[in-house]
Amino acid sequence: MKVIVYTTKTCAYCKQLMKWLEHRNQPYEAYDVTDDIEMRKELYEKTLYTTVPITQVGDKYVVGPQYGKIAKLLG
Repeated sequence: MKVIVYTTKTCAYCKQLMKWLEHRNQPYEAYDVTDDIEMRKELYEKTLYTTVPITQVGDKYVVGPQYGKIAKLLG
């Protein structure tokens, strides 16, 4: 299942989340939205949030470092 972590350059929670995924040996892509206004708009339309991290697991989105919710989606 494809995993994408939407992040910014200064997001400490994002870094922790990516380390957690690495510890679980879960492949993921990191997408920095710091300067990508269009992607930020798209994420807001899908989640109604402007904060990061936003983790996309397949077609589901998890806002914030909600490890339990992400682990459940990963199976």
